[in-house]
Amino acid sequence: MSDRSAATHGASRSRAANRAVTSAPRGPGGPAHQTRLPPRQTLHDSVVDRLRDQIVRGTFALGDRLADAALAEQLGVSRTPVREALKVLAAEGLVVLIPRRGARVAGMTAKQIADLFEVICGLERNAVELAVQRMSRRDRTKLQAMHERMAGHFAAHDRDAYFAINHAIHLFLVNLSGNEILRETHDGLMAKVRRERYMALRFGERWEEAMAEHDQLMAAILRGEARLAGEIMLQHVRRTSEVVCAAFANQAAAAGTE
Repeated sequence: MSDRSAATHGASRSRAANRAVTSAPRGPGGPAHQTRLPPRQTLHDSVVDRLRDQIVRGTFALGDRLADAALAEQLGVSRTPVREALKVLAAEGLVVLIPRRGARVAGMTAKQIADLFEVICGLERNAVELAVQRMSRRDRTKLQAMHERMAGHFAAHDRDAYFAINHAIHLFLVNLSGNEILRETHDGLMAKVRRERYMALRFGERWEEAMAEHDQLMAAILRGEARLAGEIMLQHVRRTSEVVCAAFANQAAAAGTE
């Protein structure tokens, strides 16, 4: 075999070996279960997430105009993904699209917020009761790990990280209910009050209360007490609603005196 043929043959074997290594399913100790990497986030999804976070965290005030050109420059993207993102956020209730006038940050009255939370209370109570009855040991282990991470963020006073894992816990519990209609309904409503739920954490006393309530909820879940866990969740969401509605009422009263 010539040197050139040997080199070509060796390169082919090397590529084949690399393909085998790359495609071989691997576990913690070597080849085992095949795992799939999560799909890369699209530009569209990234713009939606970044704008949603800015609205939820109060970067934009209620009623602020959202100019797509300015947002595109801020995010370093073209206007097209920004326009598409605003449509998604409008569907979630965070943005209002006004014909020929662009988009604005949506606002809700205290009554609308109370009505939304009233429905979410019932949904999450039902979801938790079902989840406790249906979750596996692995589910409980994952939930406990999420709870411990949330407690760590609370201890570190990291509000953003706490809110992110807290939101994930609520969604995970609803998902564990195994009821798709419940989950879809809940997802739509939670998108509408995400900003208000985050706002509640600005009040230190409420944040401490919420963490204590989650401790009680986790304990009831681990004991398998479905009805008690559901009741704790009901009161937890109801209390958040009370805090948010009181804050909105105070803002409205202050605005009326200006």
